[in-house]
Amino acid sequence: MLFPSISDIQRNLTAVWAVFRGNRDAIRQVDASYEGFWRSFAAIVLLIPLYIAFVMSEIAVIESRDLIPAEFSPTWHAAVRAISIVIDWVGYPLLMLVMARPLGIASRYATYIAAYNWSSVIISVPLALPGILLGLGMISTGIAGALMLVGLAVFVRMRFVVARAALEVSVATAAGLVLLDFLLGLALAELFDRMTGL
Repeated sequence: MLFPSISDIQRNLTAVWAVFRGNRDAIRQVDASYEGFWRSFAAIVLLIPLYIAFVMSEIAVIESRDLIPAEFSPTWHAAVRAISIVIDWVGYPLLMLVMARPLGIASRYATYIAAYNWSSVIISVPLALPGILLGLGMISTGIAGALMLVGLAVFVRMRFVVARAALEVSVATAAGLVLLDFLLGLALAELFDRMTGL
């Protein structure tokens, strides 16, 4: 079964959360078997409600502006965002697949990507929540910006400690992978913003 069970979800999220908190040995609890590797990609299903809320809030914020881009379409925006989420979900793992052998991490690739995917579930919450609250009118732009910095800090730490624990690489290599992941995300975000007319 490619979709993870409740126990799979609990086990893997608990493991990556423990790694985030400083327990590097917990990476061994991440299911990096053949089935576990592919099930980690199905974890995106857990984020569908969060992504829907985020995109709806994003549209609400855009439509509340005094000057809305003439070419902006809520339907097209939602469609592009859905595509971007899928591409973003598989983009970095595919990039790492190409780079794994040159970087000397091929033997640890499955563990790294499985942990990476499960950690993305945790990371997505603090990254998406500020936009959702802003779209609902519950917080100001300034507070949303401050919360985004918190979300970014969670992103950086989680990506760093997962890379260190799963790949057993140096601080410099782990930091480089975090930067690569971040830059790839920015590039994709810019591309899809242009597609939606923003």
